[in-house]
This record gives sequence, C-alpha cells and structure tokens, in this order.
Amino acid sequence: MTMCRIAPAVVLALTLGGHVLAQSYPAKPVRAIIPAGTGTPTDIAGRAIGLAIAPHLGQQIIIDNRVGANGIIGMASGIHDL
Repeated sequence: MTMCRIAPAVVLALTLGGHVLAQSYPAKPVRAIIPAGTGTPTDIAGRAIGLAIAPHLGQQIIIDNRVGANGIIGMASGIHDL
C-alpha cells in the first residue's frame, strides 16, 4: 500500500526536478566568431543572421571578427572556446 503512494511522488519528482534546476539557455550573450574581415559579404551575412536570431534567443549576439591565415585563426579560436 505504501508503495502505491510513493511511486507517483517519485515519478513526479523525477519529471519535474530537471525543469526546476535547469538554467535558461543561453544564460549570457552569444559570441559568433566570423573568420573574415569587417565589411566582407561573410561579415554582413553573419551580422544579419545574428540580428535575426537575437530576439528568438532573448540574448544579444556579439560578432567577433578573427582575420588571418585564410580563416584558420577564426576557426581555431572557436574550437578553443568549446
């Protein structure tokens, strides 16, 4: 009889517990690394996408241009931030 009373409470705690402790994503501004110079078509497209996505995320999108070595510097800086 006591197991019939405890089981629903355990199931409820397991299903709702994650939502209570979960942190909203993203919790801080999102940084988009663009491996191209300022004013290039890649930069303009990245900024346009950032402006379109920002209201849906509820966070600011920061565009970070990392130029040099045919995009390797920008790609490497993004990998190290993971």
